[in-house]
Amino acid sequence: MGLACALTLVIAGQASDAQATVMRWAPVEELVQEADRIVHGTVVGIGTRTLWEDGDLHAVEVAELRILGELKPDLNGPSGDPLAGPSTHLGSADRVAVLQTGFRIPGSGGAVLGAAHYRIGEEVVVFLRQDHFGYRTLAMSQGKFRIQHGVPGLGIRATRQLQGLLALDRAGQAVENGQAINLESLEFLIQNFSRLNAPVVPGPAHVVPTAP
Repeated sequence: MGLACALTLVIAGQASDAQATVMRWAPVEELVQEADRIVHGTVVGIGTRTLWEDGDLHAVEVAELRILGELKPDLNGPSGDPLAGPSTHLGSADRVAVLQTGFRIPGSGGAVLGAAHYRIGEEVVVFLRQDHFGYRTLAMSQGKFRIQHGVPGLGIRATRQLQGLLALDRAGQAVENGQAINLESLEFLIQNFSRLNAPVVPGPAHVVPTAP
């Protein structure tokens, strides 16, 4: 089972009922395995695009990232994106557009619970999955790490914030929100898990000479 499956439930709270999207917890090694691309970058723009999907009209938030590092490049390259406009810089080598699950028209206008959201100026490491519209954040907000500099004891910290998302481990227990890791440690894990999951390229055939 992949990371795409999610279920929105009503979670009973002490004072009032709150909604959350319930997903299986995705450890870093699983994110690395399923991501088409992993990027370290800074959010430099936020916009919206509309698209027709699943028989309904959607307004989709598009975050434009200036790439600081390619932690796992997309070997297949980005597909053609019908949402691309002059502001998304999809043709630029140092930019990537990330489509977010946003709002539905017509509808209540509410944001999708548990989806990753971006803010201008934010530094992030994002795990991306490509579909026929472009890149999206893998596993909703689990696939986005917010980078913070100068954190005592951690140096540069990478943190997953799971707003509106309830992540359950294999035992069915809720995973604590806001788990942090040193950025260098995260990059090390990504590099190592990428090597482990890299496709094996066969070498040239070895011909054994036969006696005349």
